Amino acid sequence: MLASLPSRSFPGVALLIVVDQHEVELYRELHGLAGRAAGAAVIVERRTAERRQRGGPANSERRHGDRRRRRPIISAPGYVVVRLGG
Repeated sequence: MLASLPSRSFPGVALLIVVDQHEVELYRELHGLAGRAAGAAVIVERRTAERRQRGGPANSERRHGDRRRRRPIISAPGYVVVRLGG
């Protein structure tokens, strides 16, 4: 149910394309195409490393469900497309 709600971070966006930070030309090309499509946005992935530094299981009382409710619908070398909202 929560996955069908609109994104608070990207209002009005139905498809979010996340491009690998090393794929500059791919980002430029997809950004140009998405500019012509209503409800689409292209961003560059900003993560540089995994945030969790320690190995082992996470403390269970701190986890209250899966925070990453939206799953990629297309995966290809260099980018991922995520469907936002219903």
